[in-house]
Amino acid sequence: MRTFYGESSCLLDNARYPLAMQSGPEQLRDWMRRRGFNQAEASRYLVGGNQPLLSNILNGHYKPGLAKAIQIERLTGIPVEAWASDLDETSDVEPVAAGKRRVAKG
Repeated sequence: MRTFYGESSCLLDNARYPLAMQSGPEQLRDWMRRRGFNQAEASRYLVGGNQPLLSNILNGHYKPGLAKAIQIERLTGIPVEAWASDLDETSDVEPVAAGKRRVAKG
């Protein structure tokens, strides 16, 4: 695995770690720390003041959906992929077979 430093890394305890090694909540906490935002300020900026939602995101109790993840990415630079479900690299993931398309008649 190639490691890139620069905008795609963060500084923790005076050591650089690629953001890809951090979960979405960890990246968001780091972003808040770097910006000097407390949870109330970050919730106003990111999720329209919904502090319980931000708390659940930060605690890992809620993973943002695609629309919210895109919004967070646009505002913070945290990639949408950081919020994706973790898949074991050895798991067998089968593609869904395409079926016949049906058109609703109205």
